[in-house]
Amino acid sequence: MIQAGARRVGSIYCYPVIYNFAIFPNVSRQRSKPGVELRSIRQSLGFSMRDVHAASLKIAKRLNDHRFVIPPTRLHAIEAKNATPSLWRLYTLAVVYGRTVEALLSFYGIDVKPTK
Repeated sequence: MIQAGARRVGSIYCYPVIYNFAIFPNVSRQRSKPGVELRSIRQSLGFSMRDVHAASLKIAKRLNDHRFVIPPTRLHAIEAKNATPSLWRLYTLAVVYGRTVEALLSFYGIDVKPTK
């Protein structure tokens, strides 16, 4: 099901990312399996690892920066082996999955609060 606000990138619909937050995180205990949560989101959206890779290539091309690319092997490492994604790859996952960067950071125990 495609939610409101989705933008089509090739055959995949990506969602806008909200990144209006301060980088003064309160780091709490990391959840035990952030990769499982990321896999659950991907599967609930009906995306394969190749779909995510294809969308990441388009995002990287649009932003002219190869650091946004997520190869299927790296996505597998993030999901199955709990490898920590780089900031660029985390941004890509947020865009493709229709989540905020804040939400994905919370999987890793990082609570980002807005400034006053």
